[in-house]
Amino acid sequence: MSMEFRVETNIGYSRAGHVYFNKPTQVENDKAFNLISAECYDLLTKKYGDWIVAKYRLDEALGYLKDSNTAFHMLVLKHIAELAKEKNDIVICRSSSSIIEYLLDITIVDPLPPHYICPACKRIEMREDVADGFDLQPQKCSVCGTDMTRNGHDCSESIGWSSKWNSMKSYDILVTETTLCHLQKHLSSCLSEIDSDSSCYCSVAFSTPLDFNCLNVLQRVTDKCLHQIPMDEKTVWTHSLQNFLENRESGIELPTNCLISFHDLLQVIGLEMSHYREKQYGMINKPYCATFRDFDKTQITYLFPKASCVNIAMQLYYMMWYENNYPNEYEVLMKELEA
Repeated sequence: MSMEFRVETNIGYSRAGHVYFNKPTQVENDKAFNLISAECYDLLTKKYGDWIVAKYRLDEALGYLKDSNTAFHMLVLKHIAELAKEKNDIVICRSSSSIIEYLLDITIVDPLPPHYICPACKRIEMREDVADGFDLQPQKCSVCGTDMTRNGHDCSESIGWSSKWNSMKSYDILVTETTLCHLQKHLSSCLSEIDSDSSCYCSVAFSTPLDFNCLNVLQRVTDKCLHQIPMDEKTVWTHSLQNFLENRESGIELPTNCLISFHDLLQVIGLEMSHYREKQYGMINKPYCATFRDFDKTQITYLFPKASCVNIAMQLYYMMWYENNYPNEYEVLMKELEA
């Protein structure tokens, strides 16, 4: 039987739903795995050269993909991301920490350890003196003099896949309303010839929240894409977190000074989203910031994955950055939403 796709929103909340499709045969799932594997190794070489850390990480991720037997799910996500790119829209896999999804542009979170990478000659320098790649200082390549890119959030591959298994192999992706409108037709045209089992169905969860669509509009009207936005403005970090905590009940209070690091922002978001309180973990006061002492990584990541914290932090940052740098465009959009 050929593959069929249906995109359905939830009853009572039309901004979330599922993409339903027939379960592919094992032969088709194996074909999907081989396709994704070959493409990811090619993309890895183009992006990181022969960096052995990245290659080991991809080997690990492909092992999890094969063991979970969800390669066709990943192929569906790949096609959703390609549709979004075709429409000049953004797309984000909400809690992903897999290098597969990063290479395929399904997520904005680089899960590798903190590192510098030269966009020109691909020279890579891994650093262990910071907890997050966004906290690295600007640096020029010692070989060609190009400004090096700073990235890497050190997210666990295994924990990301464990959460997928525990939630019935479910993926959760953020898409824009524009992408959603064309999603069923696009997937049907690309994947309808796949052989499937008519008696079983699978799904990919999606949501299209208002603030996510606002980000998409802002990058269009400002002609400033998300990947062009500098991620090292500490005042923006602080204001982003203040906005995040405004309507929450954690009781966390931030000082008026800037956060010291992006890692501090992730820690506070992680504790808030995991419903931890000051009385459980205590607080450490540092100059210019209030942050929580280091906690057991496995425990906190299990409760709320680090990749999810990075996603939240980056989306908050982007919105605040647009508000600071394009106040007129931001104000017009907010007024339109209120109306």
